[in-house]
Amino acid sequence: MSVADRAVEYALRIARDDSHGYDQNSRWGPDYDCSSLIITAYKQAGVPLTCTYTGNMRRDMVLHGFVEVPTYMGLRAGDVLLNETRHTAMYIGNGQIVHASGNEFGGATGGETGDQTGREITIAPYYVPSYGWDCALRYTADQVPISVNPVQTPAEPATGPQTEPYRPGDRYMVQNGDTLWGIAERYLGDGNRWHDLYAYNNLKTIDIYPGDVIELPAKDWAPQDEAKAETPQPDPEPSPAPQPAPAPDPDTELPVLSRGDQGYPVEVLQMLLMYAGHELPVYGMDGDFGGETEKALLDFQSEHYGLEDSGRTDAATWAALIWG
Repeated sequence: MSVADRAVEYALRIARDDSHGYDQNSRWGPDYDCSSLIITAYKQAGVPLTCTYTGNMRRDMVLHGFVEVPTYMGLRAGDVLLNETRHTAMYIGNGQIVHASGNEFGGATGGETGDQTGREITIAPYYVPSYGWDCALRYTADQVPISVNPVQTPAEPATGPQTEPYRPGDRYMVQNGDTLWGIAERYLGDGNRWHDLYAYNNLKTIDIYPGDVIELPAKDWAPQDEAKAETPQPDPEPSPAPQPAPAPDPDTELPVLSRGDQGYPVEVLQMLLMYAGHELPVYGMDGDFGGETEKALLDFQSEHYGLEDSGRTDAATWAALIWG
């Protein structure tokens, strides 16, 4: 089991155990807040992190084997989603995250120990908050290249981004969570050189899977350097950049909610309102669209130009809540 898998397993175990809730006054156990949950999960998985809150997670994680990855290349289980001033969560695969989202009052302190609602530390659909994620961080320190050469020559001193030493002709076996961007950044010094990996290996798709073998070109290799590049084939350079998966259409996939509605869609609405800065101090994320939720929604709509102050979640309101 990889380090990332162990971290996911730990975070899920905490989320499913109602003896652990959300409270910043006891955030290192038995309760957690958003950052202490993620930090503890990776420390339990064997990573000696020293960070303590969202504001210093990014630097410390990079120093301990994490790399920043663009979310449009595809998230993998164990990736840490981070906004350095607001929130952090862990992607667990299948379009879901696990995170510590708030106490039973929708706040940060003052609740009772443990999960009083079953949702203080919870598994939820992946989303992009209105304030956005600053980065996604992926643990890669347990991924090593497999060389076909019996002797490795020392790497020249790095003058740019720090890269792993290798010789042209070495091969890298793809590990869980890898992307062409990440491999190019680690071994070629520039994530944008994923185009070179694509061309050098005559790939037909940007999708790679654990067990695939990627041959590493020289750092100064360009497609015209190799005879095989002269063979007629699709030119990777003008290929469209990878795009994120289509987002749900609010008109067809998200319900119109109003006062009196209940259930999981209301919980999602309440979570998005809280992440947009509209607290629900009395009832929190209880799945019941009452007066408190209606007032928070009306406040949100009044703050966003073009939204009707209706207290109902029409398509435009969902779009503003999800995409900002």
